[in-house]
Amino acid sequence: MEKKQLREHFDLLSDWFEAQGRIPSSAERKADFALYLVNAIHVKAYELIAPSCHDKEVLDLGCSIGTGEIILKDFAQRIVAVDDDETRMALAKQHASAPNVEFVLIDATKSPFPDESFDVVVAFQVIEHIPPTQVGTFLEQCRRLLRPGGTLFLTTPNRRFRLWPFQKPLNRDHYQEFSVARLEKVLRNYFSSVEMAGIRGVDWIERIERTRMHRSMMDVYIRYPILRFFGRSPSFNRRKQLRKWYWLGQFEPLFEKFDMNNSFFKTAQTDIAIDLFARCTK
Repeated sequence: MEKKQLREHFDLLSDWFEAQGRIPSSAERKADFALYLVNAIHVKAYELIAPSCHDKEVLDLGCSIGTGEIILKDFAQRIVAVDDDETRMALAKQHASAPNVEFVLIDATKSPFPDESFDVVVAFQVIEHIPPTQVGTFLEQCRRLLRPGGTLFLTTPNRRFRLWPFQKPLNRDHYQEFSVARLEKVLRNYFSSVEMAGIRGVDWIERIERTRMHRSMMDVYIRYPILRFFGRSPSFNRRKQLRKWYWLGQFEPLFEKFDMNNSFFKTAQTDIAIDLFARCTK
C-alpha cells in the first residue's frame, strides 16, 4: 500500500474515533506521526503475508475499516472479513469492497462458519483485546476453521518493547500483552507448528514508538498502583509527556522521510521487535 493511501485510511480511522467519542478531536490524532506509524506497522503485516494468501480462502478476524482487504484482495481467491463494530464495518464496505471480499458483522470469538472453511486465518492486533479466560476458546476457534495444513497469521504488541516487567498495558482496551516466549507457549497448545518473528523498524522509527510508550518507573510501580487502589484511572502528565514527543508538529517532514517500500520494516526473531508476528500451522 502506498503511504498516501495509508494516510487516507489513517485519517478515516481518526474521524471514526472522534465520531465514537473516543477522542476529543480527530485533527490532533491526524497530526500525530507516531500514531500513523502504528497504522503503518499494522499494514506492513498484511503486506508480509499477502503472497501466502495467493489463491487461498482467507478469514480476516478484526478487519476494522478494511485496510488489510485492500492489500489481500489482489492475492486471495476469497476473503471473509469480520468485525464486531457496525460503524467500522460500514466504513470497510464503503472503502474496501471488492468482488472477492465479503464483510460479516460478528464477534471474532463466536464464528458461525463450518469446520475447515479456510486456508488462512488472519488475526492481527486481536488477541490482546480478548479476555484471558477466552483466549483458549479463540485459538481453538481459529484452529477449527482452518483446513489441514492451513495457517493462522497473528500479530500483537511486544510487551518487552513497550512495558516494564509486570506493568499493565497502557491501552485500556488491551487485557494483556505478550512476550515472545509466553505467546509461543500459548500458541503451541493449539498448533502443531509455530514460527515466531517480529516486525521492526529502523532506528528513528523504533525511537518514536519507544518514546510514545515509555512511562517512568515511578509512575508504573508507585503512582499508577496508588491511583488504582483509590479507584482512579491512571493517567500521565500530558504536559510533561508532550515535551518528550519531539515528533509532534513534524508530521509532514517525517511523512516525506518515511517509505513503506524500503527497509523500514523487516521480520526478525527478536525480543526487541515492536510487534510480535506468529505463523501457526494446523
